[in-house]
Amino acid sequence: KNDVYVGIDKELLRNKLFSITAARIARELKLNRDTVERWYRDEIRAMPVYALKYICNLTNTDPSKFEIKWIGGRGYPRNRLIPFLNSDLSYLIGLIVGDGHLYNNRIVISGEEPFIKEIVVPHCQKIFPNMKIIARDMKDCFWAELNSRPLVWFVRDIFGIPIGKKTTTVRIPKIILASNKEIVYSFIGGLFDSDGSVSKRKRSSRLDFFTASDGLRDGIIGVFEEIGVGMSLYTDKRSTHPVHRVSISTREKFKTFLENIDFKHPRKKAILMTLCSS
Repeated sequence: KNDVYVGIDKELLRNKLFSITAARIARELKLNRDTVERWYRDEIRAMPVYALKYICNLTNTDPSKFEIKWIGGRGYPRNRLIPFLNSDLSYLIGLIVGDGHLYNNRIVISGEEPFIKEIVVPHCQKIFPNMKIIARDMKDCFWAELNSRPLVWFVRDIFGIPIGKKTTTVRIPKIILASNKEIVYSFIGGLFDSDGSVSKRKRSSRLDFFTASDGLRDGIIGVFEEIGVGMSLYTDKRSTHPVHRVSISTREKFKTFLENIDFKHPRKKAILMTLCSS
């Protein structure tokens, strides 16, 4: 277990805790009973992420119902969050799943320089106003860097994004799929902005998602089916890990995508709007 702590909506927590004995929570989480009882009395302002997840599982509560006001860890400053899972945070998770990478103490999101500087960095600063966020030119690419070990733990533990390699294992997080359409579509918007593409050609224009993960492929297909967009699927098996391409290629489908999915990439949006009007 790690030392990620969250400040949350205590009224909802108390209502859930009253249905479970302090002794049971303390025993199963290997915590001091007095600590758990102080949660009941609202004397402790924060609790560990793993404890919150346990209580949600035990009481069949969607974690997104809790408003997480800040996250932090021992020896680290608090990094303030707006409500736990809203469209802004879901969009950011989409960016991380698409073209992000988790290190032990930081998260990086790569992309084109204008997109990183004008969209990604301001978006991260909106969510985490007290966090150090840097835009870096790394020769072969440009990236936004979020420096926070507690945030890395938070993204790993709540959204299931691993530290290190994630190419073949990443998927739409369960907590996002279980949320409302706005949350899901914002995630797809971030995923499209970071790892999707749209091309305008004379004979065949196309909007594509590429992934080497079977789970992410299935998640994208599921969202397309939900919004009523038929798609084509192609798998390139020539590389070590087969790469899936999920595509749409008609004006009506482009319009449906544009009407439903909240994405922000200026160049991709301009191309898609042109395709919808042509």
